[in-house]
Amino acid sequence: MTDNNQIRQQQILRELATLRDKNLAFFAEEYPSLYQVLAPMALTNLRLNVLPDSDEMELYENERPIYDGKAKQVAKAEVDEFCRIFKEGELINSVPTYDASCFNINRFFFEKAHKVVQFDEFERAYYKGYRLGSFYPLVIFTGIGLGYHIDEFIRHNQVNHVIVADYNIEKLLASLFCVDWEAMSDGFVASEGKSFNFVLTMGKGPSFHRALWNKMLELIPVFPAATLFFNHMGDEFNREVIDTINGDIVQVPSGWGNYDDEVNQINNAIHNLYQGIGGLPLFTEAIRGNVVVVGSGPSLNNNIKHIKTIREHVTLISCGTALRVLYTHGIKPDIHVEIESDAVTEKAVSYIGDLEWVKSIAMVGLLQVNPLVYKLFDDKRFVLKYPSSSGTLFKDVAPRMEYSTPTVVNGGFAVAAYYHPKAIFLFGTDFGFKAGENHHADGTLYDLTEIDDELKEGVNYDNKGRWFTTGVDGSEVRTEPTMYSAKRRVEMLIGDSDYNDIKFYNCSHGAVIDGAEWLQSPEQYIDLIINDEAASSINLKDILFDPDKAIQVADSDVRIALDSCAKYLAQLAEELLDEVLPTVNTLEEVNRFVSRIYYHMIHAERYIPQSSKLLIEGSIKHFIYALYCYCHLSEPSAKYDAYYITWKQSFVSFLEEIEQHFRSIVFKEFDIDNDPWLLKAIFDAEND
Repeated sequence: MTDNNQIRQQQILRELATLRDKNLAFFAEEYPSLYQVLAPMALTNLRLNVLPDSDEMELYENERPIYDGKAKQVAKAEVDEFCRIFKEGELINSVPTYDASCFNINRFFFEKAHKVVQFDEFERAYYKGYRLGSFYPLVIFTGIGLGYHIDEFIRHNQVNHVIVADYNIEKLLASLFCVDWEAMSDGFVASEGKSFNFVLTMGKGPSFHRALWNKMLELIPVFPAATLFFNHMGDEFNREVIDTINGDIVQVPSGWGNYDDEVNQINNAIHNLYQGIGGLPLFTEAIRGNVVVVGSGPSLNNNIKHIKTIREHVTLISCGTALRVLYTHGIKPDIHVEIESDAVTEKAVSYIGDLEWVKSIAMVGLLQVNPLVYKLFDDKRFVLKYPSSSGTLFKDVAPRMEYSTPTVVNGGFAVAAYYHPKAIFLFGTDFGFKAGENHHADGTLYDLTEIDDELKEGVNYDNKGRWFTTGVDGSEVRTEPTMYSAKRRVEMLIGDSDYNDIKFYNCSHGAVIDGAEWLQSPEQYIDLIINDEAASSINLKDILFDPDKAIQVADSDVRIALDSCAKYLAQLAEELLDEVLPTVNTLEEVNRFVSRIYYHMIHAERYIPQSSKLLIEGSIKHFIYALYCYCHLSEPSAKYDAYYITWKQSFVSFLEEIEQHFRSIVFKEFDIDNDPWLLKAIFDAEND
């Protein structure tokens, strides 16, 4: 090496060290938690190599070069290709938006939301994707590398939201020598509708997927409508994560809930508390028995006789319509679980006919379950759905179940997992069905011809969207939105590190359940259960339904909680009203506006209790999603301000009237025999 080259290389090394120190100072100020990790770190599996002759850098991972000596060239080429594909006017194909049939019910929120979707542009039949404007709403960079591609992209493009994600935090450390993170993130102010975030883990695994997903959920409605992934160097693991997210993304709007549903659940919860129903005991120590959770998937038909064989060795939990199947085969569960607030559930349970048998079973339900369902059972306890308004309004009076929806199987599975049994065996949890076969087991409501129209509508799958997922035997099985969402929630619980001490077994013959070992033959699970004498002697029911452990809530405490909730609800509504703009004229203004609204919504929990925030959070999401999608569906020449005026009228009236409506529901006379709300399905009109 010549003297000049040595001098040049030493100069470059000093510049890199200076840049690293500048970046560390920036992270110490703006991202202190990241700084605490980065400051003591040293490169262990990575090595940087300066190439002064070509003004390039190389990054070695486990002594293997990543860029072939062309890190900056690779970055520029990737950015050029990305911008070529996703250019102004191109359509992003993500989640179809609402149509004019949505929210078409005479209820408080639904009436107001329906007014904002009565436009031709909302017709799903014409949905082709969301139009990109002159800026990028959200770009997620999976893979940091040396950061050159991120720097190149941001310097040459306008982008509102950035997420930088990597499963190897050491890559961020290496990038500190190469790019100026302070300069890149300059101008990204979350409260003004722009954000710059990091998602970093110490390795591959479900924690990376979960952390990225949770960060994306902070950016509604840009996510899920206009999310773009920039997968650096085509990383295979990141591609799998992206594919999973893209598969799940269609479920996001359906999981938001709405005020009408939340206040109906609170109405039910108040009745149940006034009736003196107690909560299940909070977790103190693991109950190491074996638990069988029974859903009503079609494979239950072939397993029902084997459940009889293991019956006395397990805690048997039935979920929803599985109760009728067990009844027809002479099997009595230890615990029955229900989660639905809808009045139709009472009819579904009553169709068993033998109400004395039903009465003798111990029941666990979410606090929001219709009181007429609880009335069918003598011994009953509640748990709390989390997150939900009712589940946080009366917190600490029962276990909070984070994974208890969207189906009753999720509820039963969450109850079982909460107490950390030795193993959970899943039966009839198919989450799919083979073409030409029934989607539920024989003996459920789904194959009865004599049920009334209200129940038929609730169990009709003919008009629901379907797609395929992988079956346990490698074949394709049909699924549909609710089934698939339920499967993913089960997988999320299994992947949660809080439940690492539980063994999960899939004894069904439907869709693959990631994280649950498939036991193909009955002999496998029969041997595991019957030969485990220690676990066979433990039954959850004996512990959970100890009358001395039931948690009660005083009526006066209920009323105090409701009054506080109403006051904070009014405060939050007023603050959101202050964010409303007189008008919007450009796509950029729309993007910044909806991002500000949602930023204020999610950060209100710093001073607004969750019970008040969750009452309206789902409805706020639906409102801003409708506005966002309309503007991105429209032609560039559309008059955004004209639509915004219509949208604003409904949004403002919702916020102005909500406290009065809430108080009219929760401070009435509560009589279980004379409350018309208890007889209504969730999609019935409020006042007919």
